[in-house]
Parts: sequence; structure tokens; C-alpha cells
Amino acid sequence: INFSCAKYFILSIIFILNFILCLRKDCAFCPPRVLHPQHREMSVHLGDKVNLECKVEGHPVPRVTWVLPNYVHVAAGSRAGRYTIQPNGTLAIQQVSVYDQGPYVCRASNEYGSSLLSILVNVIAYPPKITNGPPSVTYAKRGVAVQLNCVATGIPKVELAWETPDKIRLAANAKPKLFENKYLLPQGSLIIQNPTQRDAGIYRCTARNAIGFDSKATVLNVCRVPVYNFHRFAYHPFQAFRKCIQFFFFYIEDQFTTTISSGHFTLES
Repeated sequence: INFSCAKYFILSIIFILNFILCLRKDCAFCPPRVLHPQHREMSVHLGDKVNLECKVEGHPVPRVTWVLPNYVHVAAGSRAGRYTIQPNGTLAIQQVSVYDQGPYVCRASNEYGSSLLSILVNVIAYPPKITNGPPSVTYAKRGVAVQLNCVATGIPKVELAWETPDKIRLAANAKPKLFENKYLLPQGSLIIQNPTQRDAGIYRCTARNAIGFDSKATVLNVCRVPVYNFHRFAYHPFQAFRKCIQFFFFYIEDQFTTTISSGHFTLES
């Protein structure tokens, strides 16, 4: 009998028996096996926390090591900045940034072999964009509430704020807020109650997140004259003319009243 052939035959028998015992999970030694698909892809939002699982089996218990997109190796039970490997092999990433995007490789190994798991992480993020903002000019009637809208989208969550003509910053949060005669809603709309000439000026809405910012401004004009829709009188020239004259005299009276109240009107002898 060829001794070499007998040796390989015996080793083959041992390997087959060990493989059968591995299937029964009562083997003396088993190479590592990852209990997930070997190639996965997932998407996460910027700033979120993410857990990358790497469940393995084998005997002796496999050692788990993660290789980050920047080729840094992190062993199980250790911590590297925002990266932590839990005892069960899960890689936890705190406050995901755009630099965390890329492939992550989990390597499980023991004395009898190794197994790999690859996870491609995509980080979703885009700067704020105001989708419903105020017009460039807003007209309000004195004493009648006016609403300035400001709605924005973005990932991570967008922070909305208004800047008033006197440079006061009003930040929106989960609850409505009242600042003098200004009412700020959680979604970002600003309501000015009982507006006067003191409320006139430039109002700017800003939307910010970790990626960037967007802004839109409007000039608020507060007047006492009524605002007419002259298109209604397009086919009635006489009525349109009468409304124009009425509008003109209202405007002159309003400007005269404003000048007197502001103290800029003087009489020369």
C-alpha cells in the first residue's frame, strides 16, 4: 500500500466527517462562515447612526475585523473615533458623514480559515433648497395680518430662520413662537399681526444644514391704501379711471400722513 495515498485518504475521511459535523454544529473545529449575503449595499442619511451587522459562526469562535473605506483595520471590541465594533461583530458608526461612504469589509477568521463580507454604504445628503418662499416684494394693508411662507427641503434636517428688518433672528422649532407681533410657525411661515410702518423692510428666510444653505428675501411694504385688481375693470374704462383716481388720492394722503408722523415735514417761511 502506498503510504502517501493512504495518508491523503485518511485526511479526506477526516475532512468529510468534520464537514458533516459542521452541518450538525457539533464539530470540534470549523472554519468561519458569514451568515449574510457576501455582498450587500445600503443607503443612510447624513448625520444618522448606522449599524453594519456581521454575524458569523465557526469553531473556535472566529475573530472579527472590519476594514474601513480608508483601509483602517478595526478589531472586535475596539473603538476608533466614531467607529465601534460590538462583541457580536456589528460595526456601529456614529453621525455618518460624507467621508464614511464606500465599501466596508468584515473578515472573520480562526485557525481553520476565513470568510469575508462586503457592504457598500451610500450616504444620502443634499443642501437645503427653499421650495416655497416669499415673493421679492410683499404688500400688506396696515392692520391686516400678512403671512410670509418659507418651506425648504434638504438632508440632513434643515433649520429655518427669519431675519427681520431690525436684524433680529427668529429660529423655527417644533413649537410655534411669538415675538412681539410676529408669530413663527414650526414649518417656517412667519405671520405678522397688525402690521404698521415699523414692520416694513427686508425680511430674509434662511435654510441651513451641514451641507449648505439657501435664502430668499422679500421687501414688505405696509400701506393704508387699498389694493385694487384693475384687471376686473379692463372692459369698463370709466370704472377703471375712477379707481385709479381714488387710488392716487389715497396714496397721496398716506404719504403725507407718514411724512408728518416721521417728523421729516418742515415749513419754510
